Amino acid sequence: MSKGKSQHAAVAGNIKEAYRQRQHPNISSVKSNEPEQVTVSARYKNEKLQRVPIAISTISGSEIQKMGGVHDLRQLQYNLPGLQISGFSPRNQFVTIRGLGTNANSANEGLDQGVGIYIDGVYYARTGTALSEMLDVSDVQLLKGPQGTLFGKNTVAGAIDIHTKGAGRKFSYGGSFSYGNYAAVRSDYYVNVPINKVVSARLSGVFDRRDGFIRNVRRNERWDNVDTDATKLDIDIHPDNGWHARLIADYSHQVGYMGFTVANEILPTVLANGSSVRGFYTRAAAAGYSPIAIRPFDRRTDIDASHHQQLDTGGISLHLEREMSVGTLSSISAYREWSYQPNYDGDQTGADVMPESIVAPHQRQVSQELRLTGRRGPFDYTGGLYFFWQNDHFPSEQSYGHQASQWYLGQSAPIAILNGLRSLSDADARTYSYAAYGQTTWHATNRLTVTAGLRYTLETKSGNYSQWQGGDVTPIAELPSEWQSAAVTYRNSYAPGSRAYHVSTTRGNLSGIFTLGYQISDAVLAYGTYSRGYKSAGLNLVREAPGVNVMVAPEEVDAFEVGVKSQFWHHRATINADIFWTNDHNLQTNVYDPANRVSYIANAGTVQSRGVEVDASVKPIRGLTLSASASYTDARYASYSHAMCPYLYSYQASCNLSGRPLPGVPTWAGALRGEYAWSLTDRFDAYFGSDFTFRSSYFSAVNDDAFSRIPGFGVVGVHLGARRSLHLAGREGILDVSLWVRNLANKNYYNAISINSTTGLSNAALGDPRTYGFTARASF
Repeated sequence: MSKGKSQHAAVAGNIKEAYRQRQHPNISSVKSNEPEQVTVSARYKNEKLQRVPIAISTISGSEIQKMGGVHDLRQLQYNLPGLQISGFSPRNQFVTIRGLGTNANSANEGLDQGVGIYIDGVYYARTGTALSEMLDVSDVQLLKGPQGTLFGKNTVAGAIDIHTKGAGRKFSYGGSFSYGNYAAVRSDYYVNVPINKVVSARLSGVFDRRDGFIRNVRRNERWDNVDTDATKLDIDIHPDNGWHARLIADYSHQVGYMGFTVANEILPTVLANGSSVRGFYTRAAAAGYSPIAIRPFDRRTDIDASHHQQLDTGGISLHLEREMSVGTLSSISAYREWSYQPNYDGDQTGADVMPESIVAPHQRQVSQELRLTGRRGPFDYTGGLYFFWQNDHFPSEQSYGHQASQWYLGQSAPIAILNGLRSLSDADARTYSYAAYGQTTWHATNRLTVTAGLRYTLETKSGNYSQWQGGDVTPIAELPSEWQSAAVTYRNSYAPGSRAYHVSTTRGNLSGIFTLGYQISDAVLAYGTYSRGYKSAGLNLVREAPGVNVMVAPEEVDAFEVGVKSQFWHHRATINADIFWTNDHNLQTNVYDPANRVSYIANAGTVQSRGVEVDASVKPIRGLTLSASASYTDARYASYSHAMCPYLYSYQASCNLSGRPLPGVPTWAGALRGEYAWSLTDRFDAYFGSDFTFRSSYFSAVNDDAFSRIPGFGVVGVHLGARRSLHLAGREGILDVSLWVRNLANKNYYNAISINSTTGLSNAALGDPRTYGFTARASF
């Protein structure tokens, strides 16, 4: 066999072995003190984490299971410092890494995310489609810094790479049952069936129910509940002719009274210049509304309209792999669909002011990637072509109730001015994206590697928008004569019409990476990286208004990073650290114009994010595993002179935020985890573990409004369990029973805070209270 073929066979063998381990992960044994060798696929090939010159944090599916009560990325984020997920509804979720990503306070379908979310190699274009449920997860890999060369679309901040368990060649089955407070019931299952020597199938699913954390005292309902069903079918076809195919189909259905906020704080009625504004209690009194006490962590609300929401997402993907003399040829074809059907009370109070303020997106996407990975002589190489199509249709509606006129216009205003008025719009956005990329690693010596890569993207975005006034309102002629002229003005202001328009843009971009890696010793790797990231141009599919640019310039990111990865003490201890500096030009951010009542995207100018990250783990004695991770991030607006002003300065047209911190970025974040396992008998082990996560304070609003400041917090989780090997129907299996508690101290903390000047309130999405329960898990 030639040297080139031998190298390729070794690479292919490593891929097969890593794939096999991913499908059938070993259960850690307390009898061994050897560290686990973590495998990652950040460069589209399976490599040991300690040999990859990229800042990566990982967590395995088994580690997630042991925590108990952690089922989605929003809950998992606190164990991955540097990752921040905030928001209050399935549509309004914002993900950042190192402070960059989606710098927004409300969703906008014309705005792409800056953190790429991939599940089994498929890009999920809308954040809400990937945050609802983690089903049958093998591992989660957090790739920090721009990943635009290989991962491509809109990864200026990094990527979240999630892998699920595929079908294996042996018959196996298992599942779990959990019960906890808030009447939480969760059951999941899997069954793996080898259909013949070539074809295997794995079916997995989950049933999850939980009462809400917040009581609606007006409607006498538990809100913020969970009601999720999800299933996944994975078919593996692996003939002995060099081909490998994997077909994945999944579907998730989620309903609940969710996506709302609670009243957090009464805003002042006197602004910084001494001027007075109508406050919350003045508006409430004018409308005849008696609000409940404003104490957010009483976890009560009196919202009068329904908040029942439904989220459906699913898709199918075909993964083909062919081993050839030049490398491994891979193809990933995927179709996905997402439908969000919300109800949303626009004023978030018990007053009948705006009973509906909804956007109901229906998103579809198609992607196709063709990739070749291999090795020739001292060169590893990856090259590919990528196509992505997306269509997002999102009608919206705002309706006004019988207390709207007095709330907005004063106590003397006739009810009929705004009562029954509706503001309606319809929009759709379409994307065609084409890319070609290549990356190679030159093993210059047995210690020095040089990696370089480029990606060219050509993207066309187009959209349509229209808005009109509707509703069953009292004719102007039937209003009191002294109000008729004003009523026309008010109705056109609160439910304006708009010229229907079409907009389109086509742009090309070149992004890339250059990395030097030096293996100082077998246990220590040092590296330095420069990368250029790119985030697509945005479309403002909103009503045209003064100051609103329909086209939004793309973001361009220059990132510099140096790091070291080390293992010592016979590989029982690991310390990885990096220093990064990132400049983001033309940061895309969401802005709200209260005068014209329009939310739109604008470019903020230049942003800098710099800091230090450390990941460490140690196995000091048999059965004991400790890990710690921490990040220090100084992320600021380097230049942003035309920002929306904070509430107390809202009388000004704009404010200069240059030098101010970026929102949603804690300066300090960290996580500590530990577990001790010991043998009771040859077939019976026990274990105890704990985790502590913390965040320092940060601002939630885009303009660093003081009333949006989220105080720092720390949350503790503990788990205690036992596992026993057993026989059932002639099969070997494992039974694992555990008790767990999340947020042990019942710490009050916030997920997001927003400022609503039209109600005179700040509103908050709250962090989860203490939850606890038990889980019984079996596998055979």
